[in-house]
Amino acid sequence: VSTNTVKYHLKNLYQKLGISNRSEITSVLE
Repeated sequence: VSTNTVKYHLKNLYQKLGISNRSEITSVLE
């Protein structure tokens, strides 16, 4: 599994969960 794939799925997961704190998401992905 590539890093980009992980980021892609994490992003979709956060969107499904309705998390609005974008900075938190960014810190997780970086």
